Amino acid sequence: MKSLDYYLERAGIISNFTLELPINAYDFASRLGNASRYSTIGFFSDFEDVFSSDYRTLVKGLVTDRQFKIKHQARLLDFGKHTAIATGHIQPTDYGIKVSVKMNSFKIILFIYMIIATAYFIIAALSVLIGLIYGDVMSIIFLPFLFLFVTITIILPYLLLCNSTRTMQAFFKKQFQYLSQ
Repeated sequence: MKSLDYYLERAGIISNFTLELPINAYDFASRLGNASRYSTIGFFSDFEDVFSSDYRTLVKGLVTDRQFKIKHQARLLDFGKHTAIATGHIQPTDYGIKVSVKMNSFKIILFIYMIIATAYFIIAALSVLIGLIYGDVMSIIFLPFLFLFVTITIILPYLLLCNSTRTMQAFFKKQFQYLSQ
């Protein structure tokens, strides 16, 4: 049986990438630590960022010389970029370091929200279908609203999560290349 990470990676919510950089682990970790604000990444940590006036750093998290857990700092009207969390491991090699990064936009609260929204859609679709079977032609009026509901409550959050993963993967690749120079 395949893990949940496999399916989330296929859906585009999780992605993995590896970079080889010509720098030693201590220098890379110190540069990444200087470029990021020290903070724990938790459920309520984004609320602190939105009302913060510190615009010097774009990244926050925990960085050591062997691993890191960082994310983009949340801003007001920043739609979805701050949901992706980069968890990485730094391995020294003969020519520098090898950085293995896992970008993850999956949150359990969003998963619960998607299940509830999908259940609500299934119940509403079944009620429209039963209405059509019993000859209630007026239930056809609810079909456009049902598709609008699905678009707003299920498809839009999914697209925002995938976009966050893609955007932050490109951002962190550029950031790591810049830090290694």
